[in-house]
Amino acid sequence: VCSSDLVTDALGRSEGPVTFAGPSWVTASEGRARDLVHISPLAGMLTAGVPGATVYVACLRNLVATADEIARQHSRVAILAAGENDEICTEDQMAAAWLAARLNARGFALEGRDTVTEVERWGRPDVSLVGWSRSAERLRSGGRGEDVDFVLGHVDDLDRVCA
Repeated sequence: VCSSDLVTDALGRSEGPVTFAGPSWVTASEGRARDLVHISPLAGMLTAGVPGATVYVACLRNLVATADEIARQHSRVAILAAGENDEICTEDQMAAAWLAARLNARGFALEGRDTVTEVERWGRPDVSLVGWSRSAERLRSGGRGEDVDFVLGHVDDLDRVCA
């Protein structure tokens, strides 16, 4: 028997059955049979992709696996760093640059001045910088420091690819 959970990564609070879940909550839930529906402000962007295109969702936990899969399946890709609340998120820029650098090492050419600049700026992973981001500060001030710690302690530890 599977139970279902409706979760979101929102920092605010809401009345009702929605659980505000970060990576530490999801991991604590592993091992229990359940369906998981994750609500994200990115859902609209993901569904607006080019018809017939494969959309990958990567995070710090699966950058190598995602780069490997993309390199096996594609010869040209676009990488988007989504941001948050109409703000540029440093950690999203870093993750996008890290993915682009990994693809570049697998023979993909970096196109465009902005791409080259971002990869030069952020391309060598220093995950500790994620802990200094605005998002990390918001999580900590909202009592969710365990999620920041979780992210910093779980980089490239999954071989799963989300497409």
